[in-house]
Amino acid sequence: MFTLLVAGDHNGEKHNFELPFPVQPASLAELCEGINESFSPEFNLKFVVERLQYFDVSAGGWRDVQDVSQLRPYTQLYAVASGTANSDQSKPIPAPRRAKQTPSLRGSATPAARTV
Repeated sequence: MFTLLVAGDHNGEKHNFELPFPVQPASLAELCEGINESFSPEFNLKFVVERLQYFDVSAGGWRDVQDVSQLRPYTQLYAVASGTANSDQSKPIPAPRRAKQTPSLRGSATPAARTV
């Protein structure tokens, strides 16, 4: 299990979900697909990640995700989607809650066949 915390905006409000991926996503595209898969039912719309950032604890700020190798379990991410209303940036990100739908990583090899 490779759990990530992923926040996003919907209707001007911040939301934060705990997404337990079966294994670490193999690519940024696979990661975004898993986020889209989990966020869409939460917001009752097609959620498509346009930009993805992670909170870099050592630098104390947000950085763009360039590669999935930058991520560790429980990394806090922020997914920005096209066509969603952004929230007030001064509001804190809420505590994470479990998403209704967990990412399946349909394009991945089985966990036993993958090295992380």
